[in-house]
Amino acid sequence: MTIFEMESIRSVADRPDSEGAWVEARLDGGLIRVVADGQAMVCRKAVSCLLEPGPGDRVALHAADAGIVYVVAVLERPSSEPACVCFDRPLQLEVRGNFELQVQDSASLQCGRAFAVQAEKALLSIELLELVVTSLQGLIGELGLRTGALRLVSKAIDTVAERLVQVLGDSYRSVDGMDQVRAERIDYAALEQLRLHARNALYTADQLAKIDAGQIHLG
Repeated sequence: MTIFEMESIRSVADRPDSEGAWVEARLDGGLIRVVADGQAMVCRKAVSCLLEPGPGDRVALHAADAGIVYVVAVLERPSSEPACVCFDRPLQLEVRGNFELQVQDSASLQCGRAFAVQAEKALLSIELLELVVTSLQGLIGELGLRTGALRLVSKAIDTVAERLVQVLGDSYRSVDGMDQVRAERIDYAALEQLRLHARNALYTADQLAKIDAGQIHLG
């Protein structure tokens, strides 16, 4: 079978359009076998036909020059197969006004390589968000977060910051292993009471160790 069955096409090419054409099967190379007026022919899908034709679909045909017949539209789909919009080349969608997409049930987006979004402002309103990320890298000029409750579970957290400021009502921290702080200067100030307790405590200084209080009790 050649790419185009010329003898079968001639009967359709004599008429610019044909009614009552049905898709019989999809072939390799993006070709479509269509049955029209009891004759089978191999057709091409027109670029303007966005919906991918499938077996059993009723389609509209158009005969072009050189006896080539195109499927220009899918008129009816009796089966319950999902509708598929397929492009065999890069696609660019340009909207000069507002663009709104509404999905009644669920939506899924799959990208083979990369997904990029550029916007002056992005608003996201989600009742429940589940996020699974293997590796996350971000560059943020300023981050503001307001949450009722935040829980973070991680194996390792590395934070590198030029300045860190925390304002807390109460702070509770439990460390099973070692807690180590190394700094040039450490300043702790408590308005009411400071308590340090350990089974063994060691305080050392290279030059000066000073305890200053109104009363000092040892032992």
